[in-house]
Amino acid sequence: MNQYIITGSSRGLGKALVNVLLQNSENRVRGISRSNDLIHPRFTHLQIDLNRPPDLIQQLDSIFNLEDDLEKVVLINNAGYLGPVKYLGDIEEDEFIRIYHVNLAVPAILSNAFIRRNRNRQGKNILLNISSGAAKSPYDGWSGYCSSKAGLDMLSKVAAMENEKREGNIRVISLAPGVIDTSMQLQIRNTAPEDFSSVERFHVLKVNNQLLSPEKAARQIVQFLEEVDKHPEVIQDIRDLNY
Repeated sequence: MNQYIITGSSRGLGKALVNVLLQNSENRVRGISRSNDLIHPRFTHLQIDLNRPPDLIQQLDSIFNLEDDLEKVVLINNAGYLGPVKYLGDIEEDEFIRIYHVNLAVPAILSNAFIRRNRNRQGKNILLNISSGAAKSPYDGWSGYCSSKAGLDMLSKVAAMENEKREGNIRVISLAPGVIDTSMQLQIRNTAPEDFSSVERFHVLKVNNQLLSPEKAARQIVQFLEEVDKHPEVIQDIRDLNY
């Protein structure tokens, strides 16, 4: 039996990942989000507001209370928050707290707890952080999102280095999943050009049907996880793998 733990499981890519994984009877899934509408015998929902890291910390034992004989344990830090698309100087200061909470602090907290509990566990232990092309390419209006995803990539690199030095049993990946047709994309397309100079590019992607559906993106990610040993690098982009 395999156990998956997924943040942001109530919508978009997270919800699609849950649905794809549950198609395999060997998989159990724990979803972390503020809301949930899925009832399934192999799915457990944990209602946690990821914008409140202290609440998350109090729930770590519940999240990682796992059986001892699992063949595979996978943590997918999927939840993400774009924040307001505006230039620095035009953003309300408290928005940065939410952006960094969801995109970086929460993955760091969960990664820390996952590694502590599983680094010596037999079987496969995979820590998958959902990153973005924005971790490498600056976009005007996306200062918080770009910087937090870049931080997530570096967190993953450090975790992988430390695992190697301690000869632990954790595989760490930071994976950019491509451009997915979610509510985040709708927010981007509704942004004024003076706040985001490349907004027209995202309109064209939508019109030309170049956005991945959450379901297709989820299937690609699950395929990647099934053959993760073929891809040893920490930083990965699904678009480079020709799925």
